[in-house]
Amino acid sequence: MRTIKLIKDPQAFNLLADDTRRRIIHLLRAKERTVSQIAEELGLTPQAIYHHIRKMKDADLVEVAKEERVDHFIETYYRATAEIFHIS
Repeated sequence: MRTIKLIKDPQAFNLLADDTRRRIIHLLRAKERTVSQIAEELGLTPQAIYHHIRKMKDADLVEVAKEERVDHFIETYYRATAEIFHIS
């Protein structure tokens, strides 16, 4: 089932105007990924990706899908909150 999210918040609209954030959303619609995985696929630093993820999470465009313990670290996987974002 395809999930559609209606975006009315101007802040969320402005976040999606950024090419990097649109690329992140595109990746997260297909598969849950960690910040490191996204950074590697987009050729950016994990710090830059985390900055974008935090803003998109606050705007409810992405969410935490799951957390896994890897050695002494917690890996957080993110996903898009919808498959299709309709801007109104």
